[in-house]
Amino acid sequence: MTINCTKHTKSKWEAIFNESQSVWQVWPIKKGVGRICTILNRNKKEEKANAYLIAAAPDLLDACKQAVCGNMGWKGKLRQAIAKAESGG
Repeated sequence: MTINCTKHTKSKWEAIFNESQSVWQVWPIKKGVGRICTILNRNKKEEKANAYLIAAAPDLLDACKQAVCGNMGWKGKLRQAIAKAESGG
């Protein structure tokens, strides 16, 4: 199986609450790269959960690729990515 290179912003992503706009946003950790997205939802609890899930996307993709390729250590990476998706951590 061949896995294609991704086209997403190459960086870890993080969910940040923008207090001045009262919205959750996802930003790459890499400096000099713009915001990935702003999550707009009337339900702030869902907005936060969606931000965490989006921010975990690159980690989840990496863990899935490692599992498909049979690389050792993929379970630990997957657990970390799931934790990030569920709680930002």
